[in-house]
Amino acid sequence: MIQSFRAKIARLPRTLQMCVALLCGAIGGLAQEPYSIPGTLLVCLCAGFFLHAGTKNHWHAARTGWLFGTGYFLLCLTWITEPFMVDAARHGWMAPFALVLLSAGLALFWAAAFGVARAFGSSWALVLTWPLAEISRAYIFTGFPWAMPPQATVDVVAGQALAWVGPHGLMLGLCFAAWGIICVGHWARWGLLAASLGVLIAPVPNTDIALTDHTVRLVQPNAPQHEKWDADKFPVFTNRLLDATAAGGAPDLVIWPETALPYLARHAGPVFAAAAERARGAPVVTVCSVTRTANTSTVWWLCKPRNCIAYI
Repeated sequence: MIQSFRAKIARLPRTLQMCVALLCGAIGGLAQEPYSIPGTLLVCLCAGFFLHAGTKNHWHAARTGWLFGTGYFLLCLTWITEPFMVDAARHGWMAPFALVLLSAGLALFWAAAFGVARAFGSSWALVLTWPLAEISRAYIFTGFPWAMPPQATVDVVAGQALAWVGPHGLMLGLCFAAWGIICVGHWARWGLLAASLGVLIAPVPNTDIALTDHTVRLVQPNAPQHEKWDADKFPVFTNRLLDATAAGGAPDLVIWPETALPYLARHAGPVFAAAAERARGAPVVTVCSVTRTANTSTVWWLCKPRNCIAYI
């Protein structure tokens, strides 16, 4: 049945074949928020292996993977247009370009996965290259791991594997299941299909989780976006952070928002010292901007090129 269906796809005009790849990828987007239909993720992955098996060479496979990925990311990343709607009259025209170009760019990782797998001559290679493409997407150019397929599983039984093997390990398992459904024998195929759908549809059982006596204080300076980088407002928002940190009883952990401080980390020593004093022995964690790594007795930060985690 699968072979005959693949032959019918192959006889379609090239334009319709491209539309099929886009549509199959978009089906996978239904697994992510706000649609949250995780069973469609299995349909998407199986469609990917099905289409890959019908490609003629590595260039054909790469084009199929690119179209497939573009369809997937177009549906998953619609939220990227929302910031442009804050001032739609001025910025709204940019939203379609942002969505289409970002989706097409991210799909290049999937194109590489499909093309390299076809170069090895077997769909089995896609079981490895597809997760490797997702790992690359999570780290290259500082990474953009949003819309990773395993993220759709957090509310179902399959998502429990995230605690043990992480998203990349789960991606490997999902790809193996999809490959088996498309490429192995009749009885094994139906068994894999039933098991895979089961863990992607069954919700995580509700269980009562015992709370501890620890207190985590989340601090928000309530800074309007248009005033956040106003130098005259810097002391106002910084004092709000410090006052909220000191409010009430002593917490066990204080968390400030990302870029809550309008200063580079190397210039924020006095603020770090004040935060440590107001926290009364509790650690304070935030994300701030840096231009170099550093390690002092007051604060330790683990740096990326622009942002860092500050542990005070």
